[in-house]
Amino acid sequence: GGYSNAPPRLALALGAGQVTAVLGAWVHNYPHLSQAGPGFGFLAEVLAFWRLHLGDEVKPGSGSERPPTPPPVPPVRVHVQRPPLTGGPVTTPERADGYWVASDSQKALNGAADAAALAFNLGVDGAMLPVDATAAAAAARRGAGGVLFKNGATVALTDSPEAPVGVASGRWFTFGDGADLPGDQRPDDALSACFDAAPVAVETALVGAPRVTVTLRGAGTDGVVVVRLCAVAPDGSSHRVTYGAADYVVADLGDVATARAVSVECNYCAFSLPPGWRLRLAVSQTYWPIFAPSSAREFTPLAIAGGSVVVPVLPVAYTVAAARAAAAATVPGLEVLAAPRATLLRRGKGVVNTLPVLARGETEVKRSVDLGARRFDSQPCAGLVVEETSLDTSELRTNTQRVERRRVVRGVRPASNFPSAPGSPKGTRGGNGPGAHGSAVAVAVAV
Repeated sequence: GGYSNAPPRLALALGAGQVTAVLGAWVHNYPHLSQAGPGFGFLAEVLAFWRLHLGDEVKPGSGSERPPTPPPVPPVRVHVQRPPLTGGPVTTPERADGYWVASDSQKALNGAADAAALAFNLGVDGAMLPVDATAAAAAARRGAGGVLFKNGATVALTDSPEAPVGVASGRWFTFGDGADLPGDQRPDDALSACFDAAPVAVETALVGAPRVTVTLRGAGTDGVVVVRLCAVAPDGSSHRVTYGAADYVVADLGDVATARAVSVECNYCAFSLPPGWRLRLAVSQTYWPIFAPSSAREFTPLAIAGGSVVVPVLPVAYTVAAARAAAAATVPGLEVLAAPRATLLRRGKGVVNTLPVLARGETEVKRSVDLGARRFDSQPCAGLVVEETSLDTSELRTNTQRVERRRVVRGVRPASNFPSAPGSPKGTRGGNGPGAHGSAVAVAVAV
C-alpha cells in the first residue's frame, strides 16, 4: 500500500538529525508482531530512541543511575527484500530473506540510487530498451514521454471494466494474517501491455520510487492509468515489485494524430533483483479491486505511443558485504514475547480469500476471517472470552465495497476500585453490578 511512501518522504523533508526512518515489509503491523518482513526488535528500538532524546527520570535520593546513552543509529535503514528463487511469489506472510542498507540521510540515499538508476525507453515490440539514466530522468521531469514508437505505431490497452486487471493484486490493507500478498502476476500481465528488459547479470538493489512516463493516444472521457513494475524469474513467474497510478484527462490526449505524456510515480520499494531475472513494466487502465474501475459507458480504451522508465538502484558501495554487516549491526534483535495462557473454545476457519471467475459472471471479491473463540486463563484477563470475525466484499458491477467487523467480548468484570457512575445504584459499578458477564461488544461497519 501507500504506507511505504511516508517514512522516506518524512525523512527527506525533515533532514538528517531530525528523524529516524526504518523501512521493512511488515505490512500493516508493528515490526515485532508482524509475521512478515525482517526480524526487528521494535520495542528495544523505541526505548533507545526515547532514552536518547528524553532520558529517564531519576528521582533525587533514589540511588538509581541514569542508563547509559544508547549508541547512535543511522538515520535511515532499509531492508532490501529478496524474492524466493523458485515457486513464485509467496502470498502468505513469512520471515523475509534479504539484507539491510543504511545511510546518513534520505537525501544521500535517494541521490545515490538516482545516480545509479536503470533507465529504459519502451519499444513497440514489447521491449524495454536501456538508455542513459541522467537523460531519461531529465526528460521525465520535463514531462516528456520518452521516444515515440516509429511511424506512429501504438500498443493497444485491452483491459476493460468487464475484464479488469487485478486478480493477482493482493490486498491493499493487510495485517499479514492470511494469503493477502500479491501473487504470481502472470494473469494480470496477460491483460496488460507488457514491456520486458533484458535479464540482469548481477544482483541489483532496486531502492526508491520508480518513475514511469507513458505517452497515450485516445479520445473520450477521463480515467486512470496503472503501471506495475514486476520482476520476472527464469521460470516465468512474475513478482510485483511496486505499482503506481495517475489520473488522466482524455480530452487532453488529442486525436489519433497527437499524443500526451502521463507521468506516474510508483510506491517506494526495496527489492533485490537476482541475477538472471528481468524487469517488466505492465500498463493497464484498470486495477480492481485496488481501484474502482470506470463504468463501461464512460470507459474508452487507449493506446500507448511510447514511454520511458527510471528505476532507482543502489550502487555497490551500499550493498557490499562490509556495508551490509555494518547496517545489520545497528538492527536490534527480535524480542520473544510470552503470550497469555488461553483455552481454545472454538477453532476458527482462519482467513479465506475468494476470487471471482469473471467468465462465469462472478463479480465479487470476498475475504472472510474467523479467528474462533478463546478464553484467557492468566491474569489480568482470566475468564475473558474473545471471538472475532470479519467479512470484506468488493462488488464489480455496483462498484461498491463493504467492510464488516464483529468482535464479541464476554466475561468483563469491572474492577473493584473502579468508581461508580453518577446515579448508579449502591453496589454496582457503572450499572453492570458485581460479577456481571453481559458485557458483549459487536461492531459492524459498512463502507
